Amino acid sequence: MRLLIVESPNKVKKIQGFLGDGWRVAASVGHIRDLPKDALGFAIEGQRIVSSYVNQGDKVGRLRALANKAESIFLATDPDREGEAIAWHLQQVLGRKPTYHRVAFHEITKTAVQTAVAAPGQVDLALVGAQQARRILDRAVGWFVSPTVSSALGKEARSAGRVQTPALRLVVDREREIAAFQSVTYLVPEAVLSPPGIDQSFTAKLCELNGAPLAHTLTDPQQATTLLERLRPGPWSVAELTTKPRTVNPPAPFTTSTAQQAASVSLKWTPKATMAALQKLFEEGHITYHRTDSVALSEESVTALRAVIEQEFGADLLPDAPRVFATKDANAQEAHEAIRPTHPETGPDIVAGDLGRLYRLIWQRTVASQMQAGLDDVTTVTVATASEPAALFRTKGIITRTVGWRQLTAKGADDESSKDDDEQGPLPPFTSGQDLVLNELLARQKKTKPAARFTQASLIKTLEAKGVGRPSTFASIVDLILARGYVVDEKRKLRATDLGCRLIDWVVVHYAGDFVEIDYTARLEAQLDAMAAGTQPWEPGTVTVVQGLLERAKAAGLKRDPFAAAAGPEIAEGVLCPACDGPMRLVEAPKGSFYGCLKKTCRATRNLDGSTAILPGVSCPLCKKPMRKMTRKASDSDSPSPGFAGCTGYPTCRGTRPLDADGNVVAPVIVTDHHCPLCHEAAMQQRSGQYGPFLACTTVHRKKLCKGMLNEDGTVGPKHFPLHSEQRCEKCGAKAVVVTAARGPFLACYKRTCKWTMPLPD
Repeated sequence: MRLLIVESPNKVKKIQGFLGDGWRVAASVGHIRDLPKDALGFAIEGQRIVSSYVNQGDKVGRLRALANKAESIFLATDPDREGEAIAWHLQQVLGRKPTYHRVAFHEITKTAVQTAVAAPGQVDLALVGAQQARRILDRAVGWFVSPTVSSALGKEARSAGRVQTPALRLVVDREREIAAFQSVTYLVPEAVLSPPGIDQSFTAKLCELNGAPLAHTLTDPQQATTLLERLRPGPWSVAELTTKPRTVNPPAPFTTSTAQQAASVSLKWTPKATMAALQKLFEEGHITYHRTDSVALSEESVTALRAVIEQEFGADLLPDAPRVFATKDANAQEAHEAIRPTHPETGPDIVAGDLGRLYRLIWQRTVASQMQAGLDDVTTVTVATASEPAALFRTKGIITRTVGWRQLTAKGADDESSKDDDEQGPLPPFTSGQDLVLNELLARQKKTKPAARFTQASLIKTLEAKGVGRPSTFASIVDLILARGYVVDEKRKLRATDLGCRLIDWVVVHYAGDFVEIDYTARLEAQLDAMAAGTQPWEPGTVTVVQGLLERAKAAGLKRDPFAAAAGPEIAEGVLCPACDGPMRLVEAPKGSFYGCLKKTCRATRNLDGSTAILPGVSCPLCKKPMRKMTRKASDSDSPSPGFAGCTGYPTCRGTRPLDADGNVVAPVIVTDHHCPLCHEAAMQQRSGQYGPFLACTTVHRKKLCKGMLNEDGTVGPKHFPLHSEQRCEKCGAKAVVVTAARGPFLACYKRTCKWTMPLPD
């Protein structure tokens, strides 16, 4: 058997069908191991970084069992840095086999999958190193900077991030730019004109006055009125008339960011929703890999697209040669193709529902990218008046000669900026020097406007343009600053909150010149790209950045060195655990310091003065471990509770013993010879409850006590839900119990999560 491992379980069934017999396809379900959540997870040794990875759940055992049966293993994780790192982790965790192969397919089609497994390669360690560097840097900012932010601003300021903080700064700076902006009201004279004897007018705006550009200089209404009265007599004539052809080329195919922007404009989707839909389309085999910054298309796909254009739209819309697009982003990795349909010949309606709306955008954009350009005639008319002062009015008229690709999609589908309002439709026919008739002369009032607030899509566009983040992280960055409460989305516009502004102010003061700076983050991304390309080793540069960040964090108020904490707790000399005689450590807590046992299975503590809550000579009735005095929660009663004795093995053991008013153990718990009717594994102990004395099971299953109960004499009684000897739950197969209720006895599943019941058999 040959084993092929992918990331998503949604791909398994489709790929299994492509490969057929002799193959087994399984999913790692994302990362199989990662840095621990409750520890720093790495140490620095000279110029090396030693990471402490933790396996993720039961996924390792499941995949190991399959790997042990496989003659060769194909690692088919996603074709990016993250996927390369997951493939490397799989190789490390599943064992040293000489038959590991790295395969990558950029589309989930039968041809792509079979071609990939026929020519496998090896894991690219340069890409793995770049991903490790990125992970370490993100972890360092989280563990070094976030505590200083929370300490200074309160718990509501939960985190700072290597890319998250620069993204937030863009929003905060824009918010303050808007607040500081002072709008200017100005007037723009407009003339409505027409050639003599022709019932078609056009509007021209005043652009020059006495040879000087008008700009926003006309602000006084009285001055504007005086100017209009002086210009009105004319005469008016065409001073200049030019007509030039304009070629309108189709836009490039979608990248991750432009797809998010187009979905925001056309579908009103958030980037997070767009990424989820793109992932689904990729897994179902409809589109190529969707995390990309490239606008390139493969030769095979271009051939298929040209065939679709010729068949569906005619040869007139097919250019003589295929179009080749180049990315404008200098930091683009271009490791994959642009986002495109895997089978464009099936048309835009092959996918239904909301996914179909996004797929149609992708199909139209990709097909349009290989179609004939549109052709317009742009006529520029300059109108002069012989009055004093000399004034020039100008307008443009557009005549579409060839629609071309524009019959499929609009060029501005991924652009939320305003359109040019100086252009209008076809102008009336006239010649240079021709006299014109003034129909109306007015001054239209306008105001200067500040830069618009970011939308989620335009923020992503800006991040990409500035080289901050990567296609796979854009949506999560925006989602995170919203979830943290640093930014709010109001009518699809991002507004920085007071918390977000205070966070940026504090970070800029204490980390100026570091990760909070846009240029610094962009340079760091360039270094990561160099690591991925193999031109720069990943560890030395990462060590330098981490050590510098730690020094800045200490200066900003970091109280505890995370590396010292990761090295392990400091053992308290001469202090032994009162429960197991093991070593203890000093624990600093908000309510006071104390000594705690180093063993995770022992929860015994000792006060700094040497006193302890351990009860001498008292052992747990279940596991025989020492017991300690426990206090109960405060009650409304005036008399204080004496508490109880609890096992030091809690929560593995939950044995308890009662205490009297003086804090002494009342009586030992009596363990009887009766066996539990539910688990048949342990003896029963005497207990007392609201219905009187009874026997309870002493077994602990996965840190939870067995619920088996008997009457005091050892018989099964109806109050305690006895087992039915013959019947089992018809829903889940668990044991059935007899339940007595107001409507009489009936059978119910023993599991509380299962709601199966049935009448008691006769």
